[in-house]
Amino acid sequence: MQLPDALNVPQLDPRALAQVRRLCDAIVESAKLGLDPGLLVESLNDCTANEFSAQDVVDAAARMGTQTLACLAMSPPTPRVDAELPAWTEVITRIRAGVATGFERAWWLELIDNASGHDDAVAQVLAPDAGDPHSIATRLFAR
Repeated sequence: MQLPDALNVPQLDPRALAQVRRLCDAIVESAKLGLDPGLLVESLNDCTANEFSAQDVVDAAARMGTQTLACLAMSPPTPRVDAELPAWTEVITRIRAGVATGFERAWWLELIDNASGHDDAVAQVLAPDAGDPHSIATRLFAR
């Protein structure tokens, strides 16, 4: 199924992404060594317009890896998207089937979280016993 443009994952500049990933890697390594990554965090925040702390970077890198973290740090804010139920069902299907990984998966989870109005939307999508993707999409987006 072709997804609506509003659900497309943003394309990022590969060179800038590599630089941001190196910063994230350096912050994680500095923290592991007990060094103060303060200047590295400032550089990361300056080039991505974020306000991360060193602990934010270390925790996020442990959860999702520095590549996905770098993509999310560089991406524009996720918008609130209005899409039809079949499109949301397809996105949830791709996430649950493991087709969507890394940045694409994280981006779509943020879109779902923003658009659904449910505090537990991401947990519902990721829960192994949540039911089929259509049922999940219906719970989250049926109006």
